[in-house]
Amino acid sequence: LGDQPLAAWPARALAEVSPHCIQVGGEPLAALGWPCVPDEREAAGPAAGLEAALLYAPGAALVVCAVDVPFVPAGLLRYALA
Repeated sequence: LGDQPLAAWPARALAEVSPHCIQVGGEPLAALGWPCVPDEREAAGPAAGLEAALLYAPGAALVVCAVDVPFVPAGLLRYALA
């Protein structure tokens, strides 16, 4: 979108909500500068990403956002964590 990867848009909203952000699955996006956690199961879709995030941060409160949701507002993510 524009001159940025699609993932950069929701990444900005996530970064406003927490300094502890990760990318799950796929090729690491250098533009994000976040740790990239691989999916534990190949070709398992979004559920594999959720599993990987939960295994990476057991017991933590998590908010998850797909990379193809460029206009998610940071306020909605804050609300989800409240």
